[in-house]
Amino acid sequence: MTVNEALLQVDGYLQNRVDEREKLVWLSRVEKRIIDEVHSRYPELARGGEFTGFTADNKETKLCVPMPYDELYVHFLAAEIQLKLHEQKHYNNEVFLYNSLLKDYKIMLNRRYRPGGVRRYKVR
Repeated sequence: MTVNEALLQVDGYLQNRVDEREKLVWLSRVEKRIIDEVHSRYPELARGGEFTGFTADNKETKLCVPMPYDELYVHFLAAEIQLKLHEQKHYNNEVFLYNSLLKDYKIMLNRRYRPGGVRRYKVR
């Protein structure tokens, strides 16, 4: 999923009048968290260079979470929109969906990759 696809999906999913720049800031924030907190544990997923965020100029950039877990970006943006609109019940639902997809993504990574610096136990 690209940045632009995430923005289009959340706008189709939830009608809103939130400025695109604000959504790009939110998307940059969640991408940075995923890179720092999740991908940093796996040397195979290391990205070159420092992540600086998304702008209107780089909306075709591919997001780091692959399909089918990439829907978490849409739910994160929807949660931020609901929070801005003071819709607590809808915000809680969106955060739950986001956290569920993030947890499933982490489980998949733990199965597929070996976390950096972790040694396997030997059974004698």
